[in-house]
Amino acid sequence: VGIDSNSSLNFSLMMLGLSGSRHNCFDVILDLVADVDFVMNPATSSAATKCFELIFRVSELGSRGNLPELARTHQLLLTEKLRRSNFWHSQAVRYMGERGGSASSILHEVSRYFRHDQGQDVKVTNRNNDVLHSIAWLLKGLAVETSSLMNVRGLSRQNQFQSFIGLLLSHRDPLLLSALIDVPLGQAKGGTIWEKLHSWNPSADVLHNAKVPMKGVAEVCSGYEVIDIDIMLGNLDSQRPKNSARDWALAWNMFVKRSCACSHVSQAWSDLARTAFICYPVFLNMTEQVEQNMAMNKRVVLEMLCAILLRLLSPSHFDALAQYSFLPGITEGIVAEDIVPECAMPLCNTVLSLTEVLLEPSSAEDDANGPEIVEEDTARVCMLIIGAISSCAGNEAASSSNDLCGALLSCALARVLTTSETWCIVSENMPSRILELYANATSYLFNISASPVYASQDRYSNAHDLQRGNIALAARSGLSSLFGHLNSLETDDSTVELFCSKLFTLESVRKSASRLSQLIAADDNYVADLLQQIVLLHSDGARLLAKSGITSELLSFAHSYATEEKKYLASHMGVSGAASLKSPPALNGHLSLLNVLLSSPLPSSDRTALAIDTMKIFKEYSRAGERLLQSYPAETELTTIFLETLYLTYSSLKKAAGSVLVENSPAHVDEPLLKLERSVLSLTYHLSAFPFPSELLPPLPIGLINVEKIHASQMKTVATTLSVVSTWWDKVSDSGAPLPTPPTGSSDAGVLQRYNAYNNRPGSTFSEGRYQHAIKSAKCLDVALMVLLSRVAFVAKRNTGTFSVDAVAVAKGLCRCSDASRAIEDRLASMKSHPEEDITTLLSSSIVNPNSQGDQTLLSQSLQLEKEYLVEVGSCLGQCAEKLISLALQDARRMSEYVNDQEWAYFVGALTPALDHTQVESKGVGCLFDDTNTEASKLNAQALRQELEKMKAIFLR
Repeated sequence: VGIDSNSSLNFSLMMLGLSGSRHNCFDVILDLVADVDFVMNPATSSAATKCFELIFRVSELGSRGNLPELARTHQLLLTEKLRRSNFWHSQAVRYMGERGGSASSILHEVSRYFRHDQGQDVKVTNRNNDVLHSIAWLLKGLAVETSSLMNVRGLSRQNQFQSFIGLLLSHRDPLLLSALIDVPLGQAKGGTIWEKLHSWNPSADVLHNAKVPMKGVAEVCSGYEVIDIDIMLGNLDSQRPKNSARDWALAWNMFVKRSCACSHVSQAWSDLARTAFICYPVFLNMTEQVEQNMAMNKRVVLEMLCAILLRLLSPSHFDALAQYSFLPGITEGIVAEDIVPECAMPLCNTVLSLTEVLLEPSSAEDDANGPEIVEEDTARVCMLIIGAISSCAGNEAASSSNDLCGALLSCALARVLTTSETWCIVSENMPSRILELYANATSYLFNISASPVYASQDRYSNAHDLQRGNIALAARSGLSSLFGHLNSLETDDSTVELFCSKLFTLESVRKSASRLSQLIAADDNYVADLLQQIVLLHSDGARLLAKSGITSELLSFAHSYATEEKKYLASHMGVSGAASLKSPPALNGHLSLLNVLLSSPLPSSDRTALAIDTMKIFKEYSRAGERLLQSYPAETELTTIFLETLYLTYSSLKKAAGSVLVENSPAHVDEPLLKLERSVLSLTYHLSAFPFPSELLPPLPIGLINVEKIHASQMKTVATTLSVVSTWWDKVSDSGAPLPTPPTGSSDAGVLQRYNAYNNRPGSTFSEGRYQHAIKSAKCLDVALMVLLSRVAFVAKRNTGTFSVDAVAVAKGLCRCSDASRAIEDRLASMKSHPEEDITTLLSSSIVNPNSQGDQTLLSQSLQLEKEYLVEVGSCLGQCAEKLISLALQDARRMSEYVNDQEWAYFVGALTPALDHTQVESKGVGCLFDDTNTEASKLNAQALRQELEKMKAIFLR
């Protein structure tokens, strides 16, 4: 139906009566398709297919924007004519519903013939292809009519739409469901067609030269190729038997045409199903009168979804899983078959759509209209989805279409698993046959996920690579959700253990893991997330990756980055090139992967080898790491992960102390790593000195200040200038609701005047955002201190005695963290002991000032939020204070091995007033909420005091 011309005299429109002509062929078309014999007769079935296509085209015209106004008017008249004659309803029942005397539908008979056809009667076979195409056009027309009726106002149209939906979904025998059961999705193995296709093996050159596009409607036949028999026979060697070649070509063409017809009807059914399930909820919101038996509920969606998944199962999988489908009366009518991927793909798309519909939050009307969907239902759906994925793995037709099916089902699996809060897909006493099916499906997803996935489409070299990347990304979503689901279960279920052991010992999974690891060096920014899930799931997964060459790939990527970084910095000397360099986007994922590997229960030899490789990776990233640490808080999360990985590396190497490999590792001798450690020291000093904005911090002990001044005055050649101290707090932005200013020193407990003065300064209001920054900073400081503590054993062997911690900086940090943690502890005790009214009075001069009942509620919420933040930041600062004492103690013991009066005096002079000020020896640090932890901090502080006294006694002699 051409509508390229705006003229109302367009010939197609005239012929169909869309230009006002009284005499047209549309009525003739309707009369022809009203005769079943015309549709089923092999002599006219092809013409019947064209008639149904024309009816669909005319119905579809209403959605086109460039249709001439006169044609649009007459198209509406023809649409009304079809509705008055009940055309769509009657045709749907005629071809897909039961006939008189409970006889099977026409679709059922054609499908049955497809499954058992031996291919001997070419005319009947072609007729069946035509009938399937006719039904496909009818289904497409039904989808257009369903969507159109939804937008038509008026009670009669609403009643008509309701009747239409009732036919498709809500009756005792819903037509959509019966059609789904009958639609042929595969072809019979055996018989004439199968035998002829395997009786002769044409060469690749012969096939290439003889293949031609299949003739027919482009949207239906595109991509299908048939054999031009004359060309093929003409290219054959005269010695080759031409009868066998002719028979093979005829069988091939018959096979292709069958596949095309099955795919067409599958796509059409899927279009109608998605349209019906999407349109009906909209219709329910438009009308107040819905018959109870017509009201759709989640149970209808569930049954349709399970029926589709059953159709997607291979025969062997159907036998294993049909018992879990809970569809009595339906399962028995399904004939399992090996599905052609082109037929399965539309159904997989519908599975994804119906999964979304099923898992949408239920309304009160939905709950009233039918039984609620329970966890057991979604668990069974999940099982059937995994079975369908495994069926894709076993499909002999390994093609992109097959992998697309697996990708769509993987997305549906990921969606269902988002609801798995309490149920598990792997249940106790699950048959081993089902576990093998699960492992097979997971292995298949592994396989199709091992193609590169890039952040930008420009990175792909062609459309095929882009498609493989999309398939891989979808498969990874399913795998990540599955592993996350199993990993989140707090259970010792032996079945889960058995599944994991079975999975990670498969050779196919080992090969896929190796391919996934190689993608790291290919700059796949997303693969690291999946590899992390593998490690977190099971110890076998960690060992699998540790032996897959993962660190070699990570090191290769790091080396490539370092090489490019070096070139960039060399070409931008003198123009602040380093300042504009950003951390590589993949660094976060790579470090997180190393974190989980180093934390996993690997054998000690594997962990040591992993730690040594990780140290080499840090050497490559040394410049990037220095910039990262120096630019805090530009990338707070990445900085913390960077420090965590560095700590785990040192910790693993420390456990293997004495090993020849460790002795020769970069941890002992490499200058780039020494520079990196100095950056960690610098960040530690800064964060510990400023856990809160400088305006809020209490004064430091006068003895500590004097030590710093004396030390500065002794510098004869180094000149300094006084300037306003800039801190990391100057670089953060404010956000969130205002909250009371936190206490920061023991002398400030319960005293709010200075806090109020701070709050009254423009732009200085404390808030949720500032609390979150304080918490992140404290956590980052905690990890940085762990790095410094873990590296002390290596520092002692480097012959770099002057590389020690700065005593004044450690003392300042100890005072700040200890004062803040103890003040916060006092504040929390005050909040616990005072009624809320007293606290309201206490805060009356602060920014949280309630003036109404609503404000009072807001205040209550603010106080609760403040309490949560104080607990988190206070406990973390308490731990930091404890680690600062341990750091000073370790450095004191290291310094005691050599005598240096000047260094000892500086060290003792700084730490002594800090211990006197904080009184940790007797009180412990604050906010640890654990007497044991408090006692440990006391003991360490007492031990530090003893070391200080020893040093003092020696250098004062």
